[in-house]
Amino acid sequence: MLNSNDKLREWLTNFVVPTEEDDNDFHITKRKIENKLNKHYYPNDENVDNLIVVGSVGRNTHTKKTSDHDVLFILGSDIKDRLDDNKGSAQSQILQEVKNVVKTSYPSTKLRADGQVVSFDLTKKGTIELIPVFRRSDDKFDFPNTKSGGSWEITNPLPEIQKATELANDYSEFQNIARLIRSWRTYSGIKLKGIVIDSILSKYFSENNISTFQTLENQFFEIMFYIGKIKEDGFTMIGRQSETYTNEDMTFISEARRLSDRYNNVYNDDDKINLYVEMFGKNFPGYEAAESEEFVENRFEMGIKYSLEMSAKVSSNGIRKTPLSKYFNFRYKLPGKNQKLEFEITNANILPKSVKFYWKVRNIEDKEKKHDERGQIVKSSSDNKSIHVEHSNFSGNHFVEVYAVDEGIVIGRGHVTVPIDTINGREL
Repeated sequence: MLNSNDKLREWLTNFVVPTEEDDNDFHITKRKIENKLNKHYYPNDENVDNLIVVGSVGRNTHTKKTSDHDVLFILGSDIKDRLDDNKGSAQSQILQEVKNVVKTSYPSTKLRADGQVVSFDLTKKGTIELIPVFRRSDDKFDFPNTKSGGSWEITNPLPEIQKATELANDYSEFQNIARLIRSWRTYSGIKLKGIVIDSILSKYFSENNISTFQTLENQFFEIMFYIGKIKEDGFTMIGRQSETYTNEDMTFISEARRLSDRYNNVYNDDDKINLYVEMFGKNFPGYEAAESEEFVENRFEMGIKYSLEMSAKVSSNGIRKTPLSKYFNFRYKLPGKNQKLEFEITNANILPKSVKFYWKVRNIEDKEKKHDERGQIVKSSSDNKSIHVEHSNFSGNHFVEVYAVDEGIVIGRGHVTVPIDTINGREL
């Protein structure tokens, strides 16, 4: 029987790592663009490799769902000299010129030349963002920026690609973990740049001794715990120790901390799979959805900005309220029936006042009551909308999730597990 680590590997292989077929559309288009541009700009030497794939695809840390494919095309210095001698913005001129050359191969495709790139949609999915560049003597590249009247900016992707290749050779799980983090980011709607992911991993692997006997699952959550401890807001760029990059939104740190804490407090494969469903979605292998179960990603757009903290109190016959955390401390399960559970978002004050709360209660494991399984998402109906009350009914592991929704977007999410055993559970 496959355990949770095997399921994580299965998810990675079948849903995350791109296959040759996934990337085929991009590679065919890339070759066609390179041949066209080489023929125009290098008519006497058309076979020279003047195109460099950069970004996540260039570092080979991209996923099946990668949408942006960044490529640089190297132009000769004589082109730059000619443009600088012309009147008007040299930067706008080179973007338009490159766009028009590519356009002859894609007459029915809408090409856009704006900012720093020439972009257009691939046939199946995603876009190509083509950047004309000029190689400098230090192996960095000048690229055009049309904003604010036009200027030449500098990019330095070669050390990133080289370092990512070294990491992949030295650490067998580097690319896999980079892709798992991207998969979590994409599903959750968290704003986290691919370059920041790879830079954090580069720093982690340089600072830690990695055991070859660790499972993928353990390595992944060790890194999530590492991310959750990050204090700085500037990240040393992968392959470039003297340069830093700042991520606009730091929510990913608190979310990584919350999820790694949850992992450290689950004790069986079923609970781990529930955690993976929260991170990656309903298609995670091994998760059996209830017949009427709803999934938040099917109702709202995902765009997590806040980590919601939840507390729960348990009372029997209205006598006293015991924090659910005490049951976890003793590894006890709730005894079940006739218990009232009150869930509260303890940091609701960080959210916009316009937010609406939706709750989901999922009960699992009680095979005799499959027809009673729940999983619907309901809007908060209490006067204090950050509080939700439930009453225990039957055995099995339960979990409760809350979603903070603002203008149709899930901006916050919280989760708590509720273990119930009507036979062996006990009160505190």
